[in-house]
Amino acid sequence: IKLQSIEPLKIPKMAMDNGHGAVRVRAQFSNITVYGATNYTILDVKGNVTTYKIELSLGIPRIETTGSYDVNGNVLLFPVRSRGDFWAMFTNITGSGKIYGKEV
Repeated sequence: IKLQSIEPLKIPKMAMDNGHGAVRVRAQFSNITVYGATNYTILDVKGNVTTYKIELSLGIPRIETTGSYDVNGNVLLFPVRSRGDFWAMFTNITGSGKIYGKEV
C-alpha cells in the first residue's frame, strides 16, 4: 500500500497562536519528531452500521518529541522572544476521535 511509517512521526511545521487578552503568544514549531505514538491501546470503540459512524478512544503511555521552536509575543507589558531546540515528554495521554463514512 506504500504507507509511510508512523514511528517516528515527522511533522515538518506546526503553528500555535493566542492573540487575545493580556497574554499574546505566537509559536512556530519545525522539524518535529514524535516517538511512542505507535504504542497505543484502544480503550473503547463504538460503531453504528446504519449511520456509518465509529467513535474510538485511545491511550498512549508515553510520547517524546524533539524539534525547533520560535516564540514571539507579550505577557502583560513584557515582550517575550525565544527560539531554539526543544525536547518534551508527555505521559498518560488519552484521545478520542470520530470517523464518519458514507455508502459508495
